[in-house]
Amino acid sequence: MTILELSKDYRNSAEAVRRRVRMLEPGLKDPGLTSNQRLELRRRISVLNAMYRDTVATACYLRRYYQWEGRQ
Repeated sequence: MTILELSKDYRNSAEAVRRRVRMLEPGLKDPGLTSNQRLELRRRISVLNAMYRDTVATACYLRRYYQWEGRQ
């Protein structure tokens, strides 16, 4: 596997995480949730958003790896 292929895999993983966040977000509006359940859902969404940002950043880093190599 090349670094560019790895970058694409990271990007695909990031998109899967983003889709999951979008699936969970409407649950915050559910009037049947207790405050503890709503808090737990917010925490879960927050962790997934952090995972999304980190995965996208890694994908970008890997995609540009060889561009940066010549600048050292």
